[in-house]
Amino acid sequence: MTAAANQVSTASQSLAEGASEQASSLEETSASLEETASMTKRNAENARQANEFAKQARAAADKSVGDMQTMAAAMEAIKGSSNDISRSSRPLMKLLPNQHPRVERGGGSRPRR
Repeated sequence: MTAAANQVSTASQSLAEGASEQASSLEETSASLEETASMTKRNAENARQANEFAKQARAAADKSVGDMQTMAAAMEAIKGSSNDISRSSRPLMKLLPNQHPRVERGGGSRPRR
């Protein structure tokens, strides 16, 4: 009976050590899962922020495109007005006498008397 009791004691001790090792492994696995969950949350938040920044950048780019189109249209309008003024002033310039002083051969500029 003593031999049987020793066998039961040894088996129980071995079983307890195995259970203790499994519990330790389970704690490590649980800690790893918590760390993974925490990193996943941080990654999700960072991805959300990156998405928000991308949306803001897109909105700014779209606004810039609109502003450039408005500026290009304004420049075309200015060019058209300038051409109209140039065409309108040509006949006037032909009617006005030459008001510029003549340049003498000596290099000086003085009006003719």
